[in-house]
Amino acid sequence: MTDEYEKEDDEEYEDEVEDTEASAESEESEDEDSVASWGYEDKKSRFSKEMLAGLINGLLFAVVAGVVAYVWFQDLGLGLVIAAAMLINLVVAGLAGITIPIALDKLDIDPATSSTVFLTTVTDVIGFFTFLALAAVFLL
Repeated sequence: MTDEYEKEDDEEYEDEVEDTEASAESEESEDEDSVASWGYEDKKSRFSKEMLAGLINGLLFAVVAGVVAYVWFQDLGLGLVIAAAMLINLVVAGLAGITIPIALDKLDIDPATSSTVFLTTVTDVIGFFTFLALAAVFLL
């Protein structure tokens, strides 16, 4: 009896894995096709939208983070530095989020599988550098 249940479980698991792989392959090909098929005007429009989204998100999160830092540490300078670093980082993230997939597509690298590594690296480096640089200039 146990062997029958294990066999059924194995078959169900294999079906789920196959469905998941097919879904992932489909999503990857859709992402690749969408970046590859963008024309100049579409890239320009998407770039503008990403920059606007980065600016809006940056402003909203900068205000929230700056206020929280000010209230928590009772230091206006620190709140302003955190707010400025947050704004800069989110604008750069929006810029990188649209330019990295386009650049990878130009290099014949699948943007769907490679973009996240580069985007995470860019946002982490810019975030740390911006905060530390602003803090060194304005707080020390």
